[in-house]
Amino acid sequence: MATAVVERPATARASLARTSAWYRHREWLPVLAVLVAQAVYTIRLIPLGFASDDEARYIIVGHQLINELFHGGGSPFYDTYFSGAPVIYSPLAAVADSLGGIVEVQMASTVFMLTATLLLYLTVKRLFGYWPGVLSAGLFAGLGPTQVVGRNAIYDAMAFMLTGAAAYCAARTDEGGDRRLLLVPVVLLFANATKYMTVVFDPVVIGIAATRETMVREMVRRAIALAMMTVALLGVAVFIAGDAYLKGIEFTTLARQAGANVLLAAEPTNASGIVAETWDWIGITIALAVLAVIVAVISRAGAPDVCVLVLCLFASLVVTIEALHLHTSESMHRHDDVAAWFGSIAGGYVLGFPCRLSRRDWMAVADMALGGLIIVTSWAHYGQLPSTYYQASGYDTDNKPQQDPLYGFLRPYVTDTKRFYLLDGLDDFGLLYHDQVSLPWYRLIDDNYVKYPIPGRGGDWQGLAQGKTCTSIKPGCMYLEGSAGYQAAIYAHVFAVISVTRTSLLSTDPVIEQAVERTPGYVLLTTLGGGHTWIYAPDYEHFNTKGQQVKVRAEAG
Repeated sequence: MATAVVERPATARASLARTSAWYRHREWLPVLAVLVAQAVYTIRLIPLGFASDDEARYIIVGHQLINELFHGGGSPFYDTYFSGAPVIYSPLAAVADSLGGIVEVQMASTVFMLTATLLLYLTVKRLFGYWPGVLSAGLFAGLGPTQVVGRNAIYDAMAFMLTGAAAYCAARTDEGGDRRLLLVPVVLLFANATKYMTVVFDPVVIGIAATRETMVREMVRRAIALAMMTVALLGVAVFIAGDAYLKGIEFTTLARQAGANVLLAAEPTNASGIVAETWDWIGITIALAVLAVIVAVISRAGAPDVCVLVLCLFASLVVTIEALHLHTSESMHRHDDVAAWFGSIAGGYVLGFPCRLSRRDWMAVADMALGGLIIVTSWAHYGQLPSTYYQASGYDTDNKPQQDPLYGFLRPYVTDTKRFYLLDGLDDFGLLYHDQVSLPWYRLIDDNYVKYPIPGRGGDWQGLAQGKTCTSIKPGCMYLEGSAGYQAAIYAHVFAVISVTRTSLLSTDPVIEQAVERTPGYVLLTTLGGGHTWIYAPDYEHFNTKGQQVKVRAEAG
């Protein structure tokens, strides 16, 4: 006997399809809520139209590199002292600046960090399940460092996003065969090149990829293969980039010395201060990572899960360990964020652990309520930290940017493109960016250290011609570096303007001040900014100590 087939009406089929689509996509609602909240918390920190000197530096460098690519003009050798390859982030920042100004560049960082949060959710979901992924994303999104990095127009956000992308690829290597496995060292290369310090997380990412194997022997083989591929790619990249990049990598990352003044204006910090700062900014992720390892061991979780959690615990501590070694917390608030990214993997595991014990709906609801309460409490505490951070970095008590008093005041003195200027390293690029002053890169020197020309790479100020090294400034000679370089240049009246504002932080500033005081022709212009600013009077036709009615000569001094 034939069975009759009942055909559903088209409207019923469409209704079922819509319902099915809703059930398929509803899991994204909590993640979307986290991302929206993160965006709101981050965007509120963005000051309209204001760029810090670091932000201005990377943007201006990007414009200069693009100009050099199309028009030539020599190289400013930013690769010798940047802590990331200048050819990666800076040109992207310059393009964004051309499209929408500093706000556009800062918003790009916000997008990078939102992507990092999304990658965290996808990584943890792959490793431990859906709800641990949601909870880890919520934990990470509410941290103060996440909002700080997402607001800054510097390369941290892009580098951290790429590191997260590498970890996501590593977590997916159990199903994609060699194709996804090959992506891990390639993405790590781009992350490390964008910001050199991310290299300390390479072993963690490689370890996550190794744990996706089921046999110990295969784990070891995969870890060794990925490590060799990563090292080989990095070595080839450095070889192609050349000695200048190697010098920059050593100066900022590999050869940093422990002790005071390890990098430019860094100040020594005692161990208790470093530990306290780490606890204040990412303490919850470290505590949860420790708890996750304990829970995994007690519950006799699988060896791969335990290995991943131990790796994440190590990653959450590695920035602090390096800060303790160097005795400085310089940039630690930002670097801690990528450490917290890995710590949040373990945090999501332990917050979602009760769901793994029982499949009952009420247990899942209770667990989500408890995890959500912890995350909301975390947001309430850590979400207030960025305001304190910016108040300590040039912001007033209302969290509004304070423009340096020298901006605008010095503009009439630094517009002549035929002169050279020695400006404080905390003010120089910010002044040029906000005052829209366009100077050739070789006309600007800062008080961090004499960078142009690099010995052996050029004999003139443009860094183009070869020349011999001399103890005084003469035609065809190489200029000296460090204090001797400043003294020789000042004695020869090279700089039309000399401005230093942080004499207590840099050892070179007292040398510069003494050289100026011993050199006839330099006149104190102002003490704005907390330091001293001089001009070389013969370079200007009309001058008074208040800086009024200044007329700059058209010809070189």
